[in-house]
Amino acid sequence: MPRLTDLSLRSISPNTTIWDSDLPGFGVRAGKTAKTFVVLVGSGRRFKLGRYPLLTLAKAREKAKDKLADVQLGNDHKPVPFKELKRRFLEEAEANTRPRTYESYKWLLDRVDAS
Repeated sequence: MPRLTDLSLRSISPNTTIWDSDLPGFGVRAGKTAKTFVVLVGSGRRFKLGRYPLLTLAKAREKAKDKLADVQLGNDHKPVPFKELKRRFLEEAEANTRPRTYESYKWLLDRVDAS
């Protein structure tokens, strides 16, 4: 596993992923047209950090360290199920909107939830 450098980023071939030897879990994924920095969080879950060259290698390493620290400390945001988001939204909408607007929101969200 090589250390990522700007030279290695420029010469990476399409449809490959290269992992950094200095920072475990940090790497770059090269697609057909773009190179994207990624960090592994959890068991095989990839988190996109940004695209090269808009995001420099140094900044991407910093972001990866921050993301890994957040995961380690338990500050990583886990996905919230749709039903929970719907419940929260409707609870707030009921308190802050007109009754007819609330009913419209509820009807629409019930249709989305059913599909």
